[in-house]
Amino acid sequence: MKADMGRWPQGKTWAGMISVNLDGEFFSRIYYPEIDVDSVPEFALMGGHGIKNGLPRMLDLLEAHKLRATFFIPGQIAVRYPQVVREIASRGHEIGCHGNWHENLGTFFFCREVIPLMKAQRSGKIISMSSGGGVIGMEHLCHYATAKAALFGFIKSIARELGPYNVHANCIAVPTTVTPGSSDYDYDDDAEAEIPEIPLGRLAYPPDIANMTLYLSSSASDYVTGQVLAPNGGKR
Repeated sequence: MKADMGRWPQGKTWAGMISVNLDGEFFSRIYYPEIDVDSVPEFALMGGHGIKNGLPRMLDLLEAHKLRATFFIPGQIAVRYPQVVREIASRGHEIGCHGNWHENLGTFFFCREVIPLMKAQRSGKIISMSSGGGVIGMEHLCHYATAKAALFGFIKSIARELGPYNVHANCIAVPTTVTPGSSDYDYDDDAEAEIPEIPLGRLAYPPDIANMTLYLSSSASDYVTGQVLAPNGGKR
C-alpha cells in the first residue's frame, strides 16, 4: 500500500526503512518476568551487544554516508540506556517515542532526555502516539482510556512550556487500524462493527497514521503545537 508522500526535497521519490531491535532482551523482560535476563548470557548478549557495539557502528555508518534517520525508542530503553538517547540526538537524528510497556511514564522519560537538547538548539518536534480511546472513551476499559487521555494533558502542557524555544509538541490519537497482524487477534468482528460509526466508511490503515506523522514532523506544521489530532475518518 503506497502512501501519498507529496513532493520531496531535491526530487527524491522514495525512502528506505531498516528496522533494528537494538535491545534484544526488551521483550524477554516483558514476557518472561520470572527470568533474570541480566544473568542469562544469551539474553544479555542480545541486548548489551546491540547497545554497546551495534549502535555506534550504525551511527558511524549513517554519518559516513551523510544520512539522517528516525529512531523509535521505548521509554524503558530511554530509562535503562539514557546515554543512547543523548548520543542519537547529538548526531542530528530524529527520535520518536514508542511508549513504555503501555505506560505513560515512557513519554515522560523520553521527553526528559530530549527536551534539554531541543531547547539548546531552539528547535524540535515531539509527536506522541496515544489512542482514540482517550478521545471517545471505552466501556469496560476506563483504565486504558484514562491513561491515554492523560497524554493529551501532558503534551498540551509541555507545548506551552516549550513554545518560546520553538519546540513543538503534538499528539496523535490513533484509531482502530488494520495491519498485517490484525488477523492474529480476535477483535476483527468488533473492529468491523465500528465502520457504521465512521463517516468515511472504513477503518484506518497504517498510511493514514504515517501521513499524519509526516505532517507533524514537517515544516507544514510549524504553526501547530499543543494539539491532539485524530485521523479517525470522522468518528466521534
